[in-house]
Amino acid sequence: MTDRITCRRCEREAPRMGESPLPGTPWERELLDHTCASCFSDWMATEVMLMNEYQLDMSNPHHFEQLNLEMAKWLNLPSAPAGEAAGPPPQATPRRGA
Repeated sequence: MTDRITCRRCEREAPRMGESPLPGTPWERELLDHTCASCFSDWMATEVMLMNEYQLDMSNPHHFEQLNLEMAKWLNLPSAPAGEAAGPPPQATPRRGA
């Protein structure tokens, strides 16, 4: 296994993340093989915005799955379903200082 990957989101070569940010999940290997730390960090900010704007409840299995599918699309993972990632609703405004 090489210590560098080509990120599918930004299409840049980058160091492989040392450990999966989502260990024990179906995306563990894909994240390590196809996502740079910078893009995953960007996803985390987007994830919070999506949870807030769409009022997702992570104890609801449907909401949890919906958010994970959006992650796969947003990061352009090989297992991502076809289609564009939802992104924030049109009325969403980024928080300052976040």
